[in-house]
Amino acid sequence: MWRRAECEEAVRKLSAAMPTIGSLRDVSLEQLAQNRSLLPETLYRRCRHVVSENQRVQKVAELF
Repeated sequence: MWRRAECEEAVRKLSAAMPTIGSLRDVSLEQLAQNRSLLPETLYRRCRHVVSENQRVQKVAELF
């Protein structure tokens, strides 16, 4: 539950630079890296994991 809260906090912080995002699924790894300064290190690492997992799953889904 606290991890989800951290991700929601990160989305709020990132939306200052990317107002169209609604969740981390709307963020690419490149965008995350470009806006790293908006996040404390813990939130950045949490987001990097979520975003990379989302991209991995999307790549697999494209194979089918």
